Amino acid sequence: KSYPKEVRYGKDDNFTNINKSYKLGISLFKDGCDVVYHTGDGNGEGLFAAAKEITDKGNNKAWAIGDDRDQAIEFPEYAPYILTSAVKRVDNVAYDAVEDVMNNEFKGGKHTILGLKEDGVGLAQSSYKNTPGDVLDLVDKYADLVKDKKITVPQDRNGVLNFKAPQIEENSK
Repeated sequence: KSYPKEVRYGKDDNFTNINKSYKLGISLFKDGCDVVYHTGDGNGEGLFAAAKEITDKGNNKAWAIGDDRDQAIEFPEYAPYILTSAVKRVDNVAYDAVEDVMNNEFKGGKHTILGLKEDGVGLAQSSYKNTPGDVLDLVDKYADLVKDKKITVPQDRNGVLNFKAPQIEENSK
């Protein structure tokens, strides 16, 4: 299977203005984007409303990706338009910290970065409802490459826009 590979970038400089995010979402969907991911925390509701409106008007199926937590659960009225959510696994972070305290191994004042390898981020459980299994399998394969340091995740806008993901064979894992 082939999936679209073009990345477009839009920015509304806010974390709380739902209307700005709605307008940006409408603009991106009308410009041909099939999937839009927001990183604005509280403004995601605007993007979800845009995905619903575009889809309900019959233009095409518009998908949104939530951020920080499972936003299909947070916004059940928009769940049919939320492909997945990129979640911060705060539960795992808290568990590890409590475990360190219990074992007298907690070292306060240090900065820790938790990524895929440390199970600090991942996909929401609701991903399995709207995301096809072959896509989730592909995500797992790419995640394994990131964990094994065979892919370096871009750290800025230019890196994302210029990123070329390696091809993965259908039967590899």
